[in-house]
Amino acid sequence: MGVVGNSGASCVLAADASAALDALLPPFSLSRNPIDLTAMLLSDPSLVGKVMQAVLADPGADAAMLSLTAEAGPGYNVPRFAAETAEAMARANKPVAAVSPDHRVRQRFTERGMAAYTSETEALCALRESSRHLKQLT
Repeated sequence: MGVVGNSGASCVLAADASAALDALLPPFSLSRNPIDLTAMLLSDPSLVGKVMQAVLADPGADAAMLSLTAEAGPGYNVPRFAAETAEAMARANKPVAAVSPDHRVRQRFTERGMAAYTSETEALCALRESSRHLKQLT
């Protein structure tokens, strides 16, 4: 499970992530789970798409959770985050759950075919159950 967020408080898991992340993240961020993008998204909105591509390309990650505590508005390019995350999800053919307290942020992700939740716990439980279900089918 890859966990990506824009706040250290929203990142709740720890595990190895793709080494390719070192080239994408600022020196003060760590390329391991959870991946904290910090407020760098304000100056580099491409980070979400690049990091989600790297996380989902990792053969050790069966799914990913993206937690955005930011609100929809002029500061964060939420439509871009949703579009690029959907691209990464489709390319990797792995599920992604988005998390945000802001219903407008969640809506952008659901419009792109992703499940969206108000809490990290809800999202992680849903991904766990989805994984269990898929394993039973195979």
